[in-house]
Amino acid sequence: MKKGQQFIALLLLAFSVCMLAVSCGKKDSNSIVSALINDNGELVVVYADGSEGNLGKVVGDSGVDGKDGSPGKDGTDGEDGAAGEDGKDGAPGKDGSDGKDGSDGKDGTLVIKNENDGIAESAANGLRSAVTIVSKFTTTIQTSFRPGIGSTTSYDYSSEGSGVIYKLDSSGSGFIITNYHVVYDVNSNTSNGISSDITVYFYGSENDEQGIEASYVGGSLYYDIAILRVDESYLLRDSYARAVDVCHSDDVHVGDTAIAIGNAQGRGVSVSSGIISVNSEYITMVAADGKTQVSFRVMRTDTAVNSGNSGGGLYNKNGELIGIVNAKAVDDGVENIGYAIPSDVAV
Repeated sequence: MKKGQQFIALLLLAFSVCMLAVSCGKKDSNSIVSALINDNGELVVVYADGSEGNLGKVVGDSGVDGKDGSPGKDGTDGEDGAAGEDGKDGAPGKDGSDGKDGSDGKDGTLVIKNENDGIAESAANGLRSAVTIVSKFTTTIQTSFRPGIGSTTSYDYSSEGSGVIYKLDSSGSGFIITNYHVVYDVNSNTSNGISSDITVYFYGSENDEQGIEASYVGGSLYYDIAILRVDESYLLRDSYARAVDVCHSDDVHVGDTAIAIGNAQGRGVSVSSGIISVNSEYITMVAADGKTQVSFRVMRTDTAVNSGNSGGGLYNKNGELIGIVNAKAVDDGVENIGYAIPSDVAV
């Protein structure tokens, strides 16, 4: 393929499934104040209101070298500490078993020492606002072309992508941001090409029994943004899911941490990390209808994104939304050139 404006072939990131015949830094009561990886490799977080949550296996293993009071290399040292009673004067815990942080036991408070501390905590925040989106479609094609004979066959198929919870109230009702191409297909039998059967799954609930019906509110082919609504879902209401914190994308700089959270390859929500490579540029590509040329203002990142990441969030080191992932560069010799619609544009 001949390379476009930047001599790169660009690919929208919705994941098609087989066809079948037939403001930054702000904290609230839901903010995470500490995070710990337990012996099972699960990320356990403590929220500002004192409650705890287990977000499942995310990164790393448990610390194993804090026996003498020195920090564990993977940041979970001294996790069996009691009260840090002998560390009140700031001296190291003698045997690493009396200070929860395995370091100096100043107040017995759990402390993470891992070099990936920031990514783990940011991912934990971001995962709470991440959703998987499955859009189902039906298309009808002509199967016979003999004179005077018309025969058609209908096919059901689906597309998987990601989304971000933008608003969520106490009844479990809210709004979700995603890409337009996640819920649209040019071959769909619907009059506007939008799926009439959209299901979302929040992190940790990715099975059929916990799917939540969503409705299309509106969107733009030219901006590749769509908004979905969920009404009074008890699953969302009773979960750890929360609305995302949004950071002004104009405050994002080259070299800043960039964490992508989405349904990569349709295998469930996962996390990848990198940096911002270019904080603002324009790319031109063919839109989801396969014919319209559109130009997007985007941020470029080396964070790994794949089919299924479409519509998912790009987060900063605080777990705040800085962009909506929508495309990647695909060409010989190209690796990890992904794009995200800046949060200010998306919002």
